[in-house]
Amino acid sequence: MIIRHSIFLLVAGQLTLALCVRAGVYDVAADFSTNSNPNGVWSYGYATNLGGSLILYTDTSYSSASVIGWWHNIAYQTPAVFYNRTDHATTAGDGTPNLGPHQAVFHPGPDNEYSTYRFTAPAAGNYLLQASFVGADIEGTTTDVHVLLNDSSIFDGIVTGFGPGTGPSFSTNLVLQTNDRVDFEVGDGTSGFFSDSTGIQAILSSSPPLSIQPVSAVQTRFSWPTNFFGFSLESTTNLPASSWIAVTNSVIIQGQQFTVTVGTTSPQQYYRLHMP
Repeated sequence: MIIRHSIFLLVAGQLTLALCVRAGVYDVAADFSTNSNPNGVWSYGYATNLGGSLILYTDTSYSSASVIGWWHNIAYQTPAVFYNRTDHATTAGDGTPNLGPHQAVFHPGPDNEYSTYRFTAPAAGNYLLQASFVGADIEGTTTDVHVLLNDSSIFDGIVTGFGPGTGPSFSTNLVLQTNDRVDFEVGDGTSGFFSDSTGIQAILSSSPPLSIQPVSAVQTRFSWPTNFFGFSLESTTNLPASSWIAVTNSVIIQGQQFTVTVGTTSPQQYYRLHMP
């Protein structure tokens, strides 16, 4: 999903929109589709070993009115990825996978095939990655989960049980180049592949939402969420810019926001958020 983000221009104390640039928020669940694979930045498939070559799923025949998915029918319609498109909890397969409303799930294969959601960066930039995993089988999921950057693991964890609190969460900032790959993979946890449906939440945001508020006739406050740690406010006097200068005003935490207050008396000044 593409959203709009902006570089802002201050001219003699007046704030105007100077230039719109593309930014993205990419959600593994909200973006789920059975229309195509790959599906925009997302691909669905499996690998025969952790970090191995991705084999794309091609079968959607086991989808239903409530649960849609991609499969490779090695055994019991696994490995697979699937999604509850309804506003209520529902079951899938043999009835033990239990999907919450609009929940994305994946399941490993019988020979420890790793089921995979792959994100391919559409453009170079800074990305906030937020991911969490949870058991989605009422019999009790027992899986190993991983996040890989270009086939190298940056996070590993285990899921044990069913429901909230049964799996790990992970958050980090990534500097990605165009076509870099972030893989979310699930294996059978070395205990067999039965009852191993695993819920996933994964969102990659390519720039933090920036809030601008006039404080007075000569001051403006910039704010962005504290979970976008590492970003700093920078300014320049002209576009295109040969260089951006870090704003050295004090950064204050107010609630869940970083805030910086700047003077607005300069004839012309552009501002952006950037991760050095």
